Amino acid sequence: MISIQSNNCIVNSEKMLFTWLNAYEYHREREKQELLESYSKIMPTEWSRGVFLTLLVEKGKAISNLGALVEVVLGKRNALSLIL
Repeated sequence: MISIQSNNCIVNSEKMLFTWLNAYEYHREREKQELLESYSKIMPTEWSRGVFLTLLVEKGKAISNLGALVEVVLGKRNALSLIL
């Protein structure tokens, strides 16, 4: 995976994803909103939202693929088909 950095911070990281979720999607934490807004001077908010949504989609794919692997191991499936 490509690493996207801004102000010595990896934007597409687990830490920043949870910061974004807690700032805008779950708790509306003002401190975290301010942190993310400080980065918006370098990268637009809409762009970073796209990065975070992509991270969530990739996590969903990983969970689905892991479930498929478990089904093969348990004998509920004969073959493994992955979502790429």
